[in-house]
Amino acid sequence: MGNKVFTFGDIRIREVKGKYYVYVIEKNKDGQRTDCYVGPLDKVIEFYVSSGGLGVSLEWTGRDLNPGPLGCQPSTLPG
Repeated sequence: MGNKVFTFGDIRIREVKGKYYVYVIEKNKDGQRTDCYVGPLDKVIEFYVSSGGLGVSLEWTGRDLNPGPLGCQPSTLPG
């Protein structure tokens, strides 16, 4: 069975041996599409969240990406 590949616009996620990796699809000077490696999906998400990409830092909520109740009440969050 082949590896899974998910494409969203110019982002491609590939499964390799049960792990997921992120690539950006770019066009070279000849117009051909190439995949440029970004990193492992879990590290990309970790960086995105830690840089405020979701609008709330994990540091403030005290939670991970698994569903569950908030660690802080909304009134105690900054902003």
